[in-house]
Amino acid sequence: MTRPPSLSQRHRENVEKFNALAAEIRAHSVVDIERFNKVDGALDEIASDVRSLLQTRSFTRGAWKAIVTIASTTSVIVGLIIAWVKG
Repeated sequence: MTRPPSLSQRHRENVEKFNALAAEIRAHSVVDIERFNKVDGALDEIASDVRSLLQTRSFTRGAWKAIVTIASTTSVIVGLIIAWVKG
């Protein structure tokens, strides 16, 4: 007849199982943290690129507005000069 394991032996086996499980969780956590840091870095780069794009679009829009205003004013002045010279 087989004798059941003693309480201290079962305790040691359970401690070994839990230690192995904790080591496995730590290993997975390290991998997950590395992946998270890579994704976080990529998101920071994307956010920076989007900010830069929005600033560039705003600058471009402002530049085109200035160009159109200058061209309109110039054409009005040239038209008035031509009318004055002909007149």
